[in-house]
Amino acid sequence: MSGIDPRKHRYYSQAGLDQLAEVMDAERPAPRCVVEIGSGVGDSARTLARHAGTDSVTWSIDPYRFGRGDAFLAEFYRRTSPHEQVRKVVQVRMGSAEAAARWPRMCGELIDVLHIDGDHASKAVNDDITLWHPHVKTGGLYVGHDWDTAHDGVRRAVTRAVENGWLESLRTWPCAGVWAARRADR
Repeated sequence: MSGIDPRKHRYYSQAGLDQLAEVMDAERPAPRCVVEIGSGVGDSARTLARHAGTDSVTWSIDPYRFGRGDAFLAEFYRRTSPHEQVRKVVQVRMGSAEAAARWPRMCGELIDVLHIDGDHASKAVNDDITLWHPHVKTGGLYVGHDWDTAHDGVRRAVTRAVENGWLESLRTWPCAGVWAARRADR
């Protein structure tokens, strides 16, 4: 990813961000604890935080490796700063597995919304679902990005999680690249 100007880069399309906002706005009561796996340049974190509850915290988990270092992290902070009318966002610079293992000590609160947009390989998405599952409240919302033909690993892992009883009530918006499902009582 070197050579990409993070100030001009977007991971989500505007249609995707609008759909993410609509999904968040439909949550009742409004989410208080939101966790995002894969932060990028902060567009999804900003959307999640703006559409969560007024007393919410959005935790953004990303190790910022693979050529997405300090410049991308600086852009994340710019896009999620308070002057952007964003509620509290906490950036955690570590991988998903490490953050999931540390979650009880970092926060301990059950998660209302888990946003998955990190590594798009089927195994990695499956790991995100299963490692974070104990920390998501029953009936809590899983939402993610890149439900499209270019990211078959996302579709395979999410579909498998539904088939195996981890998730239920799967909804997809392929034109926006967004998917959402509920945590099953497992």
